[in-house]
Amino acid sequence: MLELHDLPQGKLGPRLLGVFLRGGARRIAYTTEPLRAWIEARYTLPARASFAVKAPNGVDLARYEGLPAASMARSELGLAEGFTAGYTGHLYAGRGLTLLEDLARRNPDVHFLWVGGEPAAVRSWQARLDGAGRDNVRLMGFVPNAELPRLQAACDVLLMPYERHIAVSSGGDTSATASPMKVFEYLAAGRTILSSDLPVLREVLNSENAILLPPEDTTAWDTALRLVAKDPSLRARLGARARADAEQYSWTGRQKRILDGLEAGREA
Repeated sequence: MLELHDLPQGKLGPRLLGVFLRGGARRIAYTTEPLRAWIEARYTLPARASFAVKAPNGVDLARYEGLPAASMARSELGLAEGFTAGYTGHLYAGRGLTLLEDLARRNPDVHFLWVGGEPAAVRSWQARLDGAGRDNVRLMGFVPNAELPRLQAACDVLLMPYERHIAVSSGGDTSATASPMKVFEYLAAGRTILSSDLPVLREVLNSENAILLPPEDTTAWDTALRLVAKDPSLRARLGARARADAEQYSWTGRQKRILDGLEAGREA
């Protein structure tokens, strides 16, 4: 069995995938529909329906049980009290950081919490924000993953402003095929989500569990942020639906979907 999270890379990757498919492959698990479409267009897959299984990334739901209200989480973590918009993840190109910077400029009364990033990137952004006088942005840098749920819970709204091209550590662009772990963590945190409206993200997000916005359109993001900041009932509704939808993306459920029927003699 092979699990795919991205297109095979370089000259050798597609060849090795072809060798796998010709060499007794029993199943491919793929995270997004563009991955499946690429594979089916390039290779001849076994006819049985169980060969290709969709398995988006997931979340450890147990870590998100019993999270405190946002204001209580802020108090426990020693964060400033007030409406808080959070971003968790790397600070690579394509993650919408300039949009976040502009939102902070337009909304000086909102606290912005950035969690994650390599030390050099954190230092660079801190210097840039300090130089611009952005004292409503707090950069946390890297934190142990176990601390992430409570930091996300400390936010009233969670931001995912992916641009049309998303860089990763290797420098590639994953905007067409990404299944970001952040999506599932944000859902599980039960907070309002503002997300870029990218086709691949719509496989998980929709107008019931998030507010989907044009990538790189700061004005649209600013309008949406102001809307949710003044409407607690909207935040409560979106957050509740997000948490409910997270239930279908547990890691355990994902494992069962991928492995179901692989035992000898049971595969359909």
